[in-house]
Amino acid sequence: MKKGWLYNIILSNDKWYRVQRHLFFWLAVYIYQVLRISIFYPPDKLWNGMPAILKMSLIFGCFFLIYFTYTFVYYLVPRFYNRKKYFLFGVAGFLLIVSLELLALTYNYLNISAQVTRLIGINFTQAGFMESYRPPLIRMLGNPPLICGFFLALKTMKNWYKEQLQNDLLARENANAELQLLKAQVHPHFLFNTLNNIYSFTLNQ
Repeated sequence: MKKGWLYNIILSNDKWYRVQRHLFFWLAVYIYQVLRISIFYPPDKLWNGMPAILKMSLIFGCFFLIYFTYTFVYYLVPRFYNRKKYFLFGVAGFLLIVSLELLALTYNYLNISAQVTRLIGINFTQAGFMESYRPPLIRMLGNPPLICGFFLALKTMKNWYKEQLQNDLLARENANAELQLLKAQVHPHFLFNTLNNIYSFTLNQ
């Protein structure tokens, strides 16, 4: 049976469909980040600040989260958690969060997002750097686990559903094999009984 596009996008292991699946996920995350940051903008300054919002959403909302999510899901989980190395998993997860915070700290220190921080009311000065960094710190501690957890949940559900499909397929194949075996056992008996009946008729007549 030919699989539909939506089915392939969700479950196919084909490289092209996997790329599309990840692109759609991060596009949704990007749109969410743009809307989330836009809420903090004064309405009269929203249009002029849109380029800065798009840029900040791309850096904070996608690039940093892609680094965090893929490292966590495709490296830490299979290398440590799945092998029941829970202590190393916890240490590695903590170091990953620290590295993410250092990236965010460097980004803010370079003042690349000065227009955004100014418009949403963060007083970004060298003297008050840590004070101005607290809102991004809170966001970086909240968003990465949230997005990563959602990504991991979707991946887990997809793998579970594919495993169920595989189990159903194996069950059908086993049932079909048992049926064929029963047919193979029945046919010789039926043939033997038929020959016996013919033989008995021949003797009688």
